[in-house]
Amino acid sequence: MRVESCRPRIRAGDLAAGEWLCALAFTDEVDHLIKLFLLVVEVQGLHAALEVGRREAFGPENELARYSLTDT
Repeated sequence: MRVESCRPRIRAGDLAAGEWLCALAFTDEVDHLIKLFLLVVEVQGLHAALEVGRREAFGPENELARYSLTDT
């Protein structure tokens, strides 16, 4: 009777792809893209927080009145 190992098999192709991704992660271009992505996520989070604060400060009824005044 043969007992299967709990560890998955690592193929040579998987290892090569993993090493390639690790090498790619250390290039300047990818570093800049990662930083840009994190900046976009941070700005979106700040925008969402400001929107929540505005809604809490003015309330939904004042928001509707503000839009109706600006539409005319």
